[in-house]
Amino acid sequence: MLDADGTGARMRAEARALLDAGPPLATVTELEDRRYGTTDLLEDLIGARDDDEMLFVAARLLTCAGELALVVQNRWLGHGKWLLRRLRDAKADELVDAYRALVRGEGAEWFIEVVEHVLESAGGRLEAGYRRAAPPR
Repeated sequence: MLDADGTGARMRAEARALLDAGPPLATVTELEDRRYGTTDLLEDLIGARDDDEMLFVAARLLTCAGELALVVQNRWLGHGKWLLRRLRDAKADELVDAYRALVRGEGAEWFIEVVEHVLESAGGRLEAGYRRAAPPR
């Protein structure tokens, strides 16, 4: 419902502009944390001992790599179906296709390749030796 002075329409327009502008840019720390977490899960996937272990790791890696892909593109994040929709909007749904192939038993190679590409777009793997100092008190 619109106010007599059109405030409702103006507020909706302002909200739409904020949503369309995207989230605040990721901080260096946020990006590094996401790269580290994704790298760690990727290593767990590569070292999985059996198919069931691979499935559990891959499920978490799908979410982490998907969120990293969105952060790199300065896109809003989502959970569940909204993560999938955001990935589709960002033209990053190859990650989902590769995950689906892994789940169908077609091997992890394509999924690993796509996750590696996501990591490269964010600055590459971040592995052993990554540390962050505790914030000052």
